[in-house]
Amino acid sequence: MNRLALVLLFGALPLAAQNSSLVGTITDAHGASVPDAVITAKNVDTSAVRTTIANNFGSYELVQVPPGKYSVTMRRWHLSR
Repeated sequence: MNRLALVLLFGALPLAAQNSSLVGTITDAHGASVPDAVITAKNVDTSAVRTTIANNFGSYELVQVPPGKYSVTMRRWHLSR
């Protein structure tokens, strides 16, 4: 009985450990893309933070995001010259 439980436990681990991706497009109130926006996803339980920058079309992707609840924010990134 113990061997069967151990096999089932290890068989379930890969399903529980799968990561995901967060993808989207940032647009303004008029539907225009917002390039160079900074997108931040913060895990509510662990406070782990993942950040990316939108491309010229406002599209972004955060890959290999562990399962959990996230607070996602966006801010404009301005370069000072």
